Parts: sequence; C-alpha cells; structure tokens
Amino acid sequence: MHSYRDSPDHCPRIFFYPSAGTPVCTKEACGFRDALSSKDAYKNANVEVVGISADSVTKNKGWAEQHNLNVSMNTASFDVVQS
Repeated sequence: MHSYRDSPDHCPRIFFYPSAGTPVCTKEACGFRDALSSKDAYKNANVEVVGISADSVTKNKGWAEQHNLNVSMNTASFDVVQS
C-alpha cells in the first residue's frame, strides 16, 4: 500500500465525482488534466490527481481514454446509511 507520508515531495489532490461522462464531471476532470500538463505550479509541486467514483472500472477507463485524462481514476463502493 502506498502512503503519502512516505513521499513528502508528493502532493495528492483527490476529487470525487458522481458519474463518469457527465458534463460537469468531464469539465472537472479535464480541468485537472489541463492544469497538470500546462501549469508550472502543478508540475513543480509534483502533484498527483486521483479521481474516485462509484462507476465501474470499465466505465472509468473508457471515459479516461476518450478525454485523454492523465489522472488516476479509481472505483469505490459507497454505502449510504439512512435513518
């Protein structure tokens, strides 16, 4: 398991998105992509962007390939507790 405590020079940025392929999520992910590839502040800070959603691995992979996303897309299971 990777720990950022072991890598003080890394600067993780985690974003959660509800559904890959929606207009707002695509705009957000593409914003991170563009910032990572063009802004010196991100390059020099050694920023790593990680996206997390409940979408399937297949859906995330297709979305990332379609938009040339250079951020790590991860799938998580979210349990909602209702009272």
